[in-house]
Amino acid sequence: MAQLQTRRQRAHPTGARSLATVAPRPKPTAAAALLVATALSLPFGALALFDLLF
Repeated sequence: MAQLQTRRQRAHPTGARSLATVAPRPKPTAAAALLVATALSLPFGALALFDLLF
């Protein structure tokens, strides 16, 4: 049985795939947790800076 090749397979006959195809998508949980922690700590940092200056 003959296999049909796509244009991409003909361009890369070794079968090498790009890293974007192979690598898993990052989970946004760490970035979201860091964003929430930063947002929650900003008022306390501003209050400490205000207390330090005045």
